[in-house]
Amino acid sequence: MAKQVGTPEKRPARATGGTAATRDAARRRLLDRAKGLIGATTDDGWDWRKGSLSALDVFPFAAEPHLREAMLADFQRDQAGYRKIGGGSNTPRAAYFLRRHANVRHCLQRLDLYYPRGGAVEPAPGMVVFFEWPEDRGRFNFKPDRSGIIESVDKGEVVRAIMAVQDADRWRVRLVTLPEASRVAIVAYGDCPGLV
Repeated sequence: MAKQVGTPEKRPARATGGTAATRDAARRRLLDRAKGLIGATTDDGWDWRKGSLSALDVFPFAAEPHLREAMLADFQRDQAGYRKIGGGSNTPRAAYFLRRHANVRHCLQRLDLYYPRGGAVEPAPGMVVFFEWPEDRGRFNFKPDRSGIIESVDKGEVVRAIMAVQDADRWRVRLVTLPEASRVAIVAYGDCPGLV
């Protein structure tokens, strides 16, 4: 097959094992679950590196148990790949394994459910949105603000997302209208394994 050159044609995300209607319904379910997390906050001393998965991990938490099952199965198929990402301790035994941005991205890429911004798949409500903030935090970053669930889109751009934001000394899940600085930090979108 010849490699195509130029701007890819925009297309809806691939529905694995279902129709577009099934995919859209799955995205609505994920969005509804994420909306139920709005208002969740951390306790004093919460440590995103050591704490268990919580509502602050909007996508992994809202995608339970589907994302967890997909990541655990994918780890069994590609243990070396996950260890390459984060070292020998980057296993499901680590509290941070399911919230680690690089692990989630790796799993979705391997399942063909990760869609780079500007690619053939346009964002839609109910999809996960991934951010890379200008201040590079490195591979050992487990902060929960690297992904969220898209709530609304306008002319192919994410306008609002449900995500964790830092609020003084705590983290809180909010429905955020994305300012320009946040929209340029978007690097990709994705779908939840097992739901689409």
